[in-house]
Amino acid sequence: MPKLNFKRLMVEFKQVESAIAAGQVPSFHRCAPVEDNLMEWEVDISFPADSALQKSLENLAASMFDSSLNKLTLCIRFPVEFPMSPPEAWLRRPRMRYRSGQSGPVTFGGRVCSMLLASAGWQPATSMLAVLKEVQQSLVDSGIEANTTVCVKKDSGCQCLNTELFPTVNGFCKDGMTAISPVEASAFLGDLSRLEATDKIGLPFAYANSIYQRAELGAELVLPMVFELKTLLGRKTHCAIFEFVDGLPDMHVLIPKWVMEDLAIDEREPVRVRGVSLDLVTAVKVQPHSVDFYSAVRDSGRDVRELLTESLSRFSTLTEDTAVPIEVSGKLFEVQVITVEPHGAVRIIDMDVQHHFEFKVEFEPAPDLEDEAATKEFQDRALKSLKLRRERSAAGRQEIEDRRREAREKRYEDLVSNASAKATADSSEGTLEIGLRMPDGSQVKGKFSEGAPVACLALAALQSTWAKAALPWNIYLRMAFPKKVLGKDDIISKDFHRTTLSVQEEQAPDKDEELFAVLRDSPSPRKSVGASGIPEELAPPPVPERDESELLARTQRAFEMQRFLRAGFSLEEAEKKFQAGEILPPTAASRRPEPRPPAALGSVSKPASPVDEAEEDEKEKRIEAVVAFTGADRDAAKRALEENQWIEELAVNSEAFQSPRSGLARSAVYSPDFVNLLAVAMSMYRYKNLQSAVANGQVPGLVRCEPVDDNMLDWDIDMAFPPESRLQQSLDSLADSMFDPEMKKLTLGVRFPAEYPLSPPEVWLRAALASGGWNPVTTMIAVLQDVRQALIDSGIEAYTTVAIKKEYPKAQVQLVRLHSELFPTVNGFCKENMTVLSAREAAPFLGDLSRLEATDKIGLPFSYANEIYSREDLRLPLIFEVTTRLGRKTHCAIFEFVNGLPDMHVLMPKWVMNDLCIDERESVRVRGVELDLITSVKVQPHSVDFYEAVKGSGREVQSLLTDSLARFSALTEDTAVPIDVDGTYLHVQIVSVAPRGAVRIIDTDVQHHFEFKVDFVPAPDLEDEAAKQEHQRRVIDALKLKRDQSALKKQELTDRLQAARQHRFRMLLADATKAAGGGEGGSKGIEIALRLPDGSQVKGAYEEGSPIACLLLAALDSDWAKSTLPWGIYLRMAFPKKVLKEGDLITKEFHRSMLSVQEEEAPDDEQILAVLSEAAAPSGTKEDPEALSPEPMPELDEEALMARTQKAFEVQRLVRAGCSQQEAEDRYSKGDILPPTDASRRPEPLPPAGPAAPVAPVRLERTLSQEEERQRKIQVVMNFTGVDIDVAQVALEDAGWTTDRAINTLLDNLAA
Repeated sequence: MPKLNFKRLMVEFKQVESAIAAGQVPSFHRCAPVEDNLMEWEVDISFPADSALQKSLENLAASMFDSSLNKLTLCIRFPVEFPMSPPEAWLRRPRMRYRSGQSGPVTFGGRVCSMLLASAGWQPATSMLAVLKEVQQSLVDSGIEANTTVCVKKDSGCQCLNTELFPTVNGFCKDGMTAISPVEASAFLGDLSRLEATDKIGLPFAYANSIYQRAELGAELVLPMVFELKTLLGRKTHCAIFEFVDGLPDMHVLIPKWVMEDLAIDEREPVRVRGVSLDLVTAVKVQPHSVDFYSAVRDSGRDVRELLTESLSRFSTLTEDTAVPIEVSGKLFEVQVITVEPHGAVRIIDMDVQHHFEFKVEFEPAPDLEDEAATKEFQDRALKSLKLRRERSAAGRQEIEDRRREAREKRYEDLVSNASAKATADSSEGTLEIGLRMPDGSQVKGKFSEGAPVACLALAALQSTWAKAALPWNIYLRMAFPKKVLGKDDIISKDFHRTTLSVQEEQAPDKDEELFAVLRDSPSPRKSVGASGIPEELAPPPVPERDESELLARTQRAFEMQRFLRAGFSLEEAEKKFQAGEILPPTAASRRPEPRPPAALGSVSKPASPVDEAEEDEKEKRIEAVVAFTGADRDAAKRALEENQWIEELAVNSEAFQSPRSGLARSAVYSPDFVNLLAVAMSMYRYKNLQSAVANGQVPGLVRCEPVDDNMLDWDIDMAFPPESRLQQSLDSLADSMFDPEMKKLTLGVRFPAEYPLSPPEVWLRAALASGGWNPVTTMIAVLQDVRQALIDSGIEAYTTVAIKKEYPKAQVQLVRLHSELFPTVNGFCKENMTVLSAREAAPFLGDLSRLEATDKIGLPFSYANEIYSREDLRLPLIFEVTTRLGRKTHCAIFEFVNGLPDMHVLMPKWVMNDLCIDERESVRVRGVELDLITSVKVQPHSVDFYEAVKGSGREVQSLLTDSLARFSALTEDTAVPIDVDGTYLHVQIVSVAPRGAVRIIDTDVQHHFEFKVDFVPAPDLEDEAAKQEHQRRVIDALKLKRDQSALKKQELTDRLQAARQHRFRMLLADATKAAGGGEGGSKGIEIALRLPDGSQVKGAYEEGSPIACLLLAALDSDWAKSTLPWGIYLRMAFPKKVLKEGDLITKEFHRSMLSVQEEEAPDDEQILAVLSEAAAPSGTKEDPEALSPEPMPELDEEALMARTQKAFEVQRLVRAGCSQQEAEDRYSKGDILPPTDASRRPEPLPPAGPAAPVAPVRLERTLSQEEERQRKIQVVMNFTGVDIDVAQVALEDAGWTTDRAINTLLDNLAA
């Protein structure tokens, strides 16, 4: 960079910096170079307090609990020709919006437009201070406002309810929805007082279609609709839907005012709204906030429990740790919901109507706040309950993690076993050299025999160090040239010699039940069809050996727990009673009659007497009981009773009913200890019979039968069906599309009631057995055969468009060349598991779509158009990123929003699907992104035939590639695109694109093509081994370099984030120390305890009237705070429930109370890092933003600044000349720089005096006179330094009329 240009930049920067430090521009707060590069500045600006822009910034800062957001940040970028060319001003944050019908100086991309910054209006002498003031005034005059609806997503770490308990349903989850009360919304929506009297919420009418349409598409619609509300601080509650309100804007939610107060949020604060499924309430425990509640109930003449039950039944849902209002004689009292059962949140309404029912209500007496002992006892009890809940939650999570690890190890062992079985013994002793590149970058090389199965390569990959550590769920082998995924039936040929195959990992399912199924299933590799008509690959596994005593113990526990819960006990009470050995008395259905002595029934003296008839009836009852228990016929039951003196227990346990297959001794299940466990005995007995029948192949189609968690009252059963049935064909299609052979089976759940076999079991795939048609003698084999035949006859099919969402672990993300962070989601569009259709597949119901096939664009459902175009922050042109389950990515523009295309479907050209290696109806993720305009692209033809075809067409390769690529809408690295050469389509690989890994070619929303540089790499000669190895080496080196750079950037980002959090924590500590003002301590003070988020406590004594900052200082000085470095903290009281504010004082009410310390979550990385560039917090108030004090200016290392700026200057010039970013940096590091342009080349120095140089005879130009030459030099100095004419003339006279010397002197004086 020319030294004069650097000096001018340094002078301008120091002028702005000095003005801020001296307070000459109170609305400017910070000016700093970006990464010590003077060619890019960041400037923080505020505006007059009465301006609409500053008011919107204050509202944004208040709603986000972040005072730093009350300023606007600009990015100033200087071109290489500065000061001869104007700089650019870009808005960094926050986002802006205009009032309807207005336009302003900020474009969609964030660039600030002004006549002063245009080439026509720019003057080289203009100072940057004047530029910034002009930009500030233009923003104020335009009426632009900060977009306060754009909120930072914060994940709370202090939530009471675990999200995993209530998974998202109905596909509804909206972050950053604006909360509005009915009072606030009545101005534009009319009277909404009915909503205020409920505990329900209102949602925009536009969301009704997206939810109810799920049922039309075959997805499950969960009713009644219940939604979870979550605040930024992690507070949660649950509400049913009041109605979908017509006229309510998108991303807004109506919430009753009392619910907002319980959540501790204000109007227009952001919340997350998520559809959940809650269980029906069985029991609830509450606690009134005040003892006045009992006085009011006593005066009303009603019973407390009766009034609470009636009042709570009017709510739609209840959530633990929330407060609800109860009306007593026209007066409202708040009661705290302590616990609810069966989970931490329950619903009271059933389906989509008000259906109230009986449930158990308990209450704790309200704490007497005047009684210190009672208050302390209550606080200790609450803390103990919280710790117990946390310990149980941690133990449960650890158990799940251990089972997940065990399932992955089992799956990995099965993969290795299957690969070993398919691989031949001599396959690894061949002559073909093949390398395998693992997902972590390592390689495995070996020699294999020609004709050996591909399983040999899979086995080598599975035995690698990477596989043993990562335990992949499955792997695939992929060739680069030609691009394809190797199938399981492929064999190794000569084409594989000296090639490197990529090993790609399939991710494990995210649903634990599918992951844990591996621990029970043992799939067979066979594929043929057996005699029963069921594929042998679905043949039942061998019956495992089970510990019957353990089975019996677990089943007995489940049985007794079920009976306790039915009797109205809570789960915790049932646990305690069972542990204590208590059991309920047997019911009439399960109670056996007392055995009579043999003589009472063994002889008949008077056949016709009433006594004989009674004895005969008693015999019949005992025969029926034995038949019901054993399933034997009447004659066998009668003989067994006669042989055992008509005693039922002896008859049932006799050898006559011992099953030779099951080996189950009746004495183990029908002994006096378990005489009342009829359901336990029968379920175990019939389970053994069923297992034996499955093992012997007597039940066609039954693949597996296992108890769930060793509980004999709950079975899992896998079924298969005849291959020609529609149900089995649909299951096969689902398994193929999901790459999971386990999905070829249908899984049923069989649940036995406590009254079994006198009451029927339940068989779950939305089907149950009716009590009216049930016979206790019916065996489970008959039940399952009947269910299987019913499914076949119904013509039901598996829903093959439902795909499993799979998250990619870190090992897979590192393989993807394009990181999602490069292209953040825009336009609020991100849809997981969209079903792919080609134009040909969709033609039968959408008509001719051949136009789509000739493009690189996609089609989306018409219903999504309104969702996208209604956004205020709409980004154009619309570009979407398509990601497959294996991590392959490409980018496409929108073809059109297709009327008639169902939701969650996307139309895609067939050639794009082939490049992504996906088939029809596979699932992909589609997400809106914003790409930069293309500057250059490097491609590589797949075959040398490309050059022959181009030569035959008579065109030049470079010209043909440029014309062809310009027809695309977007290009992505590592994808292949078709090029038309005289009617023949030949594929070329996109090796790299600039400025980033994916670019767009269209501009705005119309076809606007422009010039860009096209480079190409010669196609590899697949017959030349040396060329092929060289190509592979280059690819591997480039990949390693990119990975190293990415790792360094991630580590640097982590270090900077940690430094920013430490700086923020020191600021919090300093502010709290200053605000406390010595109010801490005191011998006769007020004793207060603080409960920290990790469960620890901080206790201290404080003087009455001291500021709340004393408590904040104590919390920040704790070990917890020093280790976690919180972004901010709040203090919350339990009774009365409120959040303490900065202006509050410590009063006597605080004595011996415990306050909860809640942590504010940190914002996104960009705002965290902004802390490093800010020094002390602003001292001004919100009402007077111009009173914000400037930050102290840091000392700058001018040599380092010069070096970085010089590098940025030269790299920018090389990029403009057509080099890629990497090439430009490489050339600069080697010392290669471009010659100066005419604009930056300085004229040759002239002698100080004397006449002008003689004119050569051949030139007819007029020579400037000495006076004219001096005037030109004065103008040059004025333009470059910004001084007036007199100063420029004096400087030139002192410098002997040498321009360079005069400019250097002036810039040095200005910099000083």
